[in-house]
Amino acid sequence: MKKIYIPLLSLLLFAACKKKKQYSTWYVNDEKFRTNDVKLTKGKAKHIMAPHDINNRFVIEFYLGSFPSDDRYLINCSQQNPTWCCMVFIYNGIGYIKPKDSYLYASNNNKKFRYTLEPTWFYNESDPNDSILVKGEFNEP
Repeated sequence: MKKIYIPLLSLLLFAACKKKKQYSTWYVNDEKFRTNDVKLTKGKAKHIMAPHDINNRFVIEFYLGSFPSDDRYLINCSQQNPTWCCMVFIYNGIGYIKPKDSYLYASNNNKKFRYTLEPTWFYNESDPNDSILVKGEFNEP
């Protein structure tokens, strides 16, 4: 009987220890979005984090050799600056860019990076009269 329990117990412990992907959760005009289907693209001088959904997604780009896990980064897509990040939202298929003087805050969560965005207005790239209010937490999957 013990021979059956030992492999079964080992299998249960392995399943319990398996790391789960963390979710990113964000709100656009109080509409909730949540996913853990996020792609990380790592380059020598540019790192990108973006979900696979085409119609409702975020894109975060850092001009660093790694994804940062602390500090704050000015959201500005106009230049490749290591103290800035580029952040864009696609909402219902429309692209929205950042307003002036907004920051993305980097931290650690379960030994993985997390980015926090306080409520911030983003503007339609084609129509400056169209805007969305966005907040959220964006986690390494």
